[in-house]
Amino acid sequence: AALLQTRPRLDQFVPPSYSDIINLPARIPLSLPPLPEIETFTMPNGLVVYVVQEKSVPRRACSLVLKDAEAVRLTMAMAGKETAARFAGSLLLYGSQKRTAKEINTLFLEKGCSVFIDPVRLEVSSLVHNFDESLALAVSIFNERDFAQAYFDQKKNEFRDSILASQNNPGYLVGKLLQKTLYKNYPWMRQEEQMLAEMDAVTIDDVRDYLALFSDPERTALIFCGDITQQQAREYANKYFSFMKPVTFGVSLSELSVPAEDSPIDEHVVVPNSETLLVILRTSCTRDSADAPALELVRNYMQKKLFEVREKTGLFYNGSVDVSSREKYSPGTLMYAISAATGNIPAIRSNVLQLIDALGVDGIDASTFEILKQERAQSVGKYVNTTQTLLALVSGFICNDKPLDYVQNFENQVMNVSYSDFCAVIKKYFDNRDWSFITVGPK
Repeated sequence: AALLQTRPRLDQFVPPSYSDIINLPARIPLSLPPLPEIETFTMPNGLVVYVVQEKSVPRRACSLVLKDAEAVRLTMAMAGKETAARFAGSLLLYGSQKRTAKEINTLFLEKGCSVFIDPVRLEVSSLVHNFDESLALAVSIFNERDFAQAYFDQKKNEFRDSILASQNNPGYLVGKLLQKTLYKNYPWMRQEEQMLAEMDAVTIDDVRDYLALFSDPERTALIFCGDITQQQAREYANKYFSFMKPVTFGVSLSELSVPAEDSPIDEHVVVPNSETLLVILRTSCTRDSADAPALELVRNYMQKKLFEVREKTGLFYNGSVDVSSREKYSPGTLMYAISAATGNIPAIRSNVLQLIDALGVDGIDASTFEILKQERAQSVGKYVNTTQTLLALVSGFICNDKPLDYVQNFENQVMNVSYSDFCAVIKKYFDNRDWSFITVGPK
């Protein structure tokens, strides 16, 4: 306890400004941990299987993932069936009529098995000596799909209650406003009333239809990772996944494209809160855009400059930035989000506008640009490959329709961004006429 008291609290830590950093060392080389060799084979039913060996611990994991999952998810939303995907995982684990949730949990715990299910992947892992039994149990539960109507209705009610409970949540209200304005051209966006109506209409059969996608070898891929050989993976695949065959999906998968963005907005949402949330944002680009590597470098700079405003003015305590680029179909976001006393919001807005103008007009000097690259190299050099991180990494590549060397290639692109290209991208995105302003708080 005495030792902890001598350490600075997070709100007391002041990072050095770029002007304080002198005698820069030579450029830190990019050093991502190399991916192990990834072996592949194709089963007679057409299912492609990936094998990633990682033998640091005696553990094995398996993941069945949807290919190009974002397209599937957005198509489901456009068809009014998004909640079928949303409820699929919990119904599989806890909604069976043959086993109670407690019985299922006990069975997995007895085998030391971990299960993860979301709308785009089904994952199971355990120690080597329990893996065969764990895989058998997971596949049997997946194939049953004998769901209880009462549990399905319960999940619907919980989802409805969660929406109603968010009525005064500032973050939720920002998203709701963006759906009506900046993102209104996105055909998969749903307003609250429409979402609730579609949820009421979704049936257990819709959930079964969605889960049937995971039985289609043309729409999925299978990944084994951990202390496992290709021959062992082949035996597991033939034993537990040879039943898979193409299925007819009731929702026609759409050809999707990135929609045109709408004009910037300046809106206020009234809620009876004591503080006001200020969000200043604009759309950025997709992950495949030529601009994405340069924007990756600006995140730390935005955060430090916002921190400097906080320390200099004392106008707010909670402030963050976000720089994101979506995978294929939705542009990412550049965003400042700040919570503060309502009376301070005009001054905070003015200060953030000055930050945006300074970036867009003055840019960043060459020495600061080099520091940003060094920070990036240091951060990615901390990655450590484990069975679970490798499984998630390869699953992400398949779900997002990316090559297996995508991360290494993207990070190399970030490191190879030239100073002139960086300045051009910053100038393009940091024009305050293109940014939207949203406040959520008292009238």
